[in-house]
Amino acid sequence: PADIDRARCTIINIRYEYGFVRAAFPGAPMTTIIHDNFEAQCRLPWRGHITDALARTCRASDRVLVVSTPLQRRLSLWCKPELFLPWSVEAYREPAADMARRTDVAFWGYVDTAVDLDMVRRVAHAIEARGEGGRVLLIGPTEKAHRRERIIRALADAPNIEVRERTDLDRLPLDSLLAAILPYVDSESVRSVTLANKSMQLLARGLPLLISSMPEFVQKPFILRLDGEVPIATVLERCHAGFLGWQSDIRAFVESNSPASRLKSLGVTADGSTE
Repeated sequence: PADIDRARCTIINIRYEYGFVRAAFPGAPMTTIIHDNFEAQCRLPWRGHITDALARTCRASDRVLVVSTPLQRRLSLWCKPELFLPWSVEAYREPAADMARRTDVAFWGYVDTAVDLDMVRRVAHAIEARGEGGRVLLIGPTEKAHRRERIIRALADAPNIEVRERTDLDRLPLDSLLAAILPYVDSESVRSVTLANKSMQLLARGLPLLISSMPEFVQKPFILRLDGEVPIATVLERCHAGFLGWQSDIRAFVESNSPASRLKSLGVTADGSTE
């Protein structure tokens, strides 16, 4: 529109092929957000035009924000990309300090084909061996009923695994949870994950994260690997020993990844004005 003061605009671009916007708004700061799906298309042998368009857009942008560290490395050919991770929609809330009750772990998300059932089973057996009556809770929907039935059958040999329907986070038995688990099947998309979408909500409840696959995942003392050289039983012991001591670091991490911090990354203040 003719009445737009183009010199005072801030451009937030989410398209890989919109490098031309720079010419239309020559004086406005332009921030481009790129995710892995776009970049993955660039690497297909018959999609060279996408690579060229993405390169032009990155070079035309004042800032390029990316959602994973592999993407950050690859786009550094054309710009200096910055990480733009999922933020916490919840404020940190200190968990109850009664560690004697914390015997369970929970997966909270889509209970579907992306979940590594073998890893879930291994975690369940390690919890059973602790002799404290702990459980693995798989909480969430499944896209198709027959898949859910197959998942339940596949886990029948571990009676301390419970598959539950979708439940709001604050309705979970949070005081009995030792950690949240993110046990995903290895795949190309999983290998790029730097912070899973649910992570900040779980951390905001004070829950450490136990992960598998996802080699690019954020590294913090309160994020432990289930598929490393350390036995799962030892991982659980470390989680139990460190749970309360990690809370100050978890709080700081959640608070440093607030919605306001992401607005600042976009050049916008909390009241909606531009910087």
